[in-house]
Amino acid sequence: MVLLFSWSIHAKSQSETTTMYFANIPNNFTVAIGAEVIKTAYQKLGIAVEFVDMPTKRALKQSNEGKVDGEIHRVWSIVDSYPNLIRVPTPINYIDQVVFSSIQNVDIKQCEDLAPYTVGIVRGVKHAEECTRDLPLQRVFNTSTKMMTMLSAQKIDFAISSWVNGMWLRKTMDIDNVHVVGPPVSRQLLYHYVHKKHADLVEKIDAVFIDMQESGELELLRKQVINDLLKNAP
Repeated sequence: MVLLFSWSIHAKSQSETTTMYFANIPNNFTVAIGAEVIKTAYQKLGIAVEFVDMPTKRALKQSNEGKVDGEIHRVWSIVDSYPNLIRVPTPINYIDQVVFSSIQNVDIKQCEDLAPYTVGIVRGVKHAEECTRDLPLQRVFNTSTKMMTMLSAQKIDFAISSWVNGMWLRKTMDIDNVHVVGPPVSRQLLYHYVHKKHADLVEKIDAVFIDMQESGELELLRKQVINDLLKNAP
């Protein structure tokens, strides 16, 4: 459940914390998986979790400023640009970054293969920005929904998305002329981040992630969320 609240709210110190508020990217299947993971993990520490919807880039700004308690998950390098965020060491999810298109019989195996084409990405999605940084024909969209709409209408040639998010959008948007092209161009591990005011929580929540990973609970939870979201997609 998403909670909307005033940005003036600041979380209490860890010793008083009973609820954590994390930025959430709406309509993002990959983030939905991570949200379920951290909700389950924090419950093991006796801490409730609520999510606040906002666009990708604003989410990072709000998290870095401590107006929310952190990020559900992001790529490894995000702390280079947002130094007030602390990375929890154990990865909790991953992105199989794939290319979607309506073009048939094209061979895309790596980011460089996209150079001759118009490629869509979503603003603030770091793995897609890194893949297209040196490409001449990049189109940046504010939402995944808009990007997939333009792709289906053949206004762009390709779109970069995580496999799970792209497949979810295909189903929920009833798009049947778009498909995955080639193997994943990369896999990126995703890490949970908390604002530095919660530094004393990092070791505790990391221990929970390690236990979930070693027991197989983390991967099982990931598969359950994927199956449920695809099955129940409108």
